[in-house]
Amino acid sequence: MTVRTAPSLPSWRAALPLIALVDLVLIATSGFAPWILLGLVAATGAALFWSSPQRALAFVIAGLPLLDPLLWELGLEDLPLPIPPLLLIVPLAVLAWSETWLEPGSARPGWCWRALRDPVVLFALLLTGLLYFGVRFSSAPRYGGEKAFYFLIGVVLLVVAARVLLDRGADLAGRFRIGSSLLRWIVIWETAIALFAIWNWFTRYYDFDDRLRVGSLNTIWLARHMGMGLIALCALGAAGRISRFWTLAIAALLATVFYLSGSRGPLAALVPSLALWWILDPRRRGHFRLFLAVGASLAVIAVLLYLITFGTVLEDSPFAGHDASNLARLVLLKGAVDHLGSAGWWGHGTGSFGPLLGLGDTRIYPHNIFLEVWVENGLIGVSLFAAFVIAVVRRWRAGMSRGVGSDEERSQRDLFIRVAGVQWFFALACAQFSGDLPQNPWVWFWAAALFVW
Repeated sequence: MTVRTAPSLPSWRAALPLIALVDLVLIATSGFAPWILLGLVAATGAALFWSSPQRALAFVIAGLPLLDPLLWELGLEDLPLPIPPLLLIVPLAVLAWSETWLEPGSARPGWCWRALRDPVVLFALLLTGLLYFGVRFSSAPRYGGEKAFYFLIGVVLLVVAARVLLDRGADLAGRFRIGSSLLRWIVIWETAIALFAIWNWFTRYYDFDDRLRVGSLNTIWLARHMGMGLIALCALGAAGRISRFWTLAIAALLATVFYLSGSRGPLAALVPSLALWWILDPRRRGHFRLFLAVGASLAVIAVLLYLITFGTVLEDSPFAGHDASNLARLVLLKGAVDHLGSAGWWGHGTGSFGPLLGLGDTRIYPHNIFLEVWVENGLIGVSLFAAFVIAVVRRWRAGMSRGVGSDEERSQRDLFIRVAGVQWFFALACAQFSGDLPQNPWVWFWAAALFVW
C-alpha cells in the first residue's frame, strides 16, 4: 500500500523575485523615482567607498560626471562645488574611528600628524590663508569669497585625503596595492565616461555643436578626463596589470573621445606629457635626459599653443577654428599682463580680475594659473605657488634617484613616482590654458600622491 504525501508548498522565498519586480515597477512609475534612485546610488557608493577608500578618491577626481543623468533628472545639474570632495569624509571618518576607538590597523600610527606635515598640504593651507586674506580688500568679495571657500573644501580636503588614504599600507607592498587600485579605478571611471560620451555622440541627448561634450563636462574637461585616463592606462600597462589587448582597446576609445572633443589646451598638454612618460622609462632615463625632457615639453606646449591658437595646424579637425575663443583668451591674457605691474606684493585681491576688466563682481579669470595668482594675490601669491611647483619637481627628481629596496620594490616605486609626476605635469600644463584655482584640483592631488609614493 502506497502512502501519498501531501505536495510540498512552495517556499515563500520563491515569491521574492516577483515582489521585487513589482516594487521596481511601482518605484519607476512614481514621482519619487529619481530621489529613490539617488538614495540607492548613495547607499551603494557609501558601501563601495567604505570597503576601499581609494575608490572614493578615484570617483571624486574621475567618476563624478557619471552622476550627471541622475542629477539632471532631479534638476540638480549645477552641483555645488563643495559637495563632491565631501564624499571623502566617509572614508576619512572610517579611518579616524578605527584608529581612535577600534582596533588599530586601518591606518599606520600617526597618519594625521604626518598628513599635516606634508609639504603639499602645508602649501595648500598657506595659499588658502592668502586667498582669504585677499578677500578682505578685494573689489569682488562675492566671487573672491566663493573662490577661497571652494579652494579650502575642494583642494585642501582632497590633498589631506590623498595623503591619508594612499599611505594606509603597513608596508611598501600594501601601499603599492592601494596605488594600483587607485589607477585601476581611474581607468574604469574614465572608460565609463568615454562610453557615455560616445553614446551622446550618436544620440545628442546632451546637445553640442561640432565638438563633443556630455553631461556637465564641457569640451575642455572631457578632454582632460580622457588625458588623465590615458596616462593612468600607460601605468597599468607598464605594471602588467592589464592585458595588451585591453590596453590598446581602451586607449583607442579614450583617444577617440579626446579627438572628438576638439579641445586644444589639453592637446597641447597631453602631447608633451606622453612624450615625458616615454622618455622617463628607466631604460632610457638619466638626469640630463630628464632636464632635456622637461625643457622640450615646455617648448612643445608653447609651440602647440601658438600654432593651434592661430589655426595654422589641424585645419580639417575639431581642433581647428574657434576664432571667438581665440580672441576671448587673448583679451583675458592681455588684461592680466596689463595689471601685473600694479599688483604689488599682495595683488588686487582674491577674485578681483573681473572688476579690473570692468566686468564687475563676476566669476572670470585669466585662464592661466600663474597669471591668476600673480594679479589677484601679488608677488607673495605667485612666489608661494612657484615654491610649490619647485618643491614638487625636486621631490619628483629625488624620488626617481632612490635605489632603496629589492629590484621589485624599486621598480614599483619608480612606476608610481613616474605616473604621479607625469599626471601632475599634465594637470599643471592644462592649468595654463583654462580653469581657476578651485577648478584645478588635479594639480594638488597628483602632487600629494607623488609625495606619498
